[in-house]
Amino acid sequence: MMWNDLHATLLSRAFEKLLGDPAPGAMAFVRCLAPEVIDALAGDEQFNPGGWQCYRVADVKTDAKRTITADEAVELREGKSGAVLLL
Repeated sequence: MMWNDLHATLLSRAFEKLLGDPAPGAMAFVRCLAPEVIDALAGDEQFNPGGWQCYRVADVKTDAKRTITADEAVELREGKSGAVLLL
């Protein structure tokens, strides 16, 4: 897959429109993207929908790719602090 900064920028804008203003405790899940797209988004700092904390959920935590485990995702949901987008 060919990936560049324009992909991340356009997808950030699209998510901002779909998600709306981030509210404390808001949680959104995205399951419809291909794994390679999710991996690219998580590793691209240009993908940053305004006010939303973005994480990729996988088996192993990787800070460089904004990747957390399912257990950590549950903790974020239960903590209800900030707006979180899970990929």
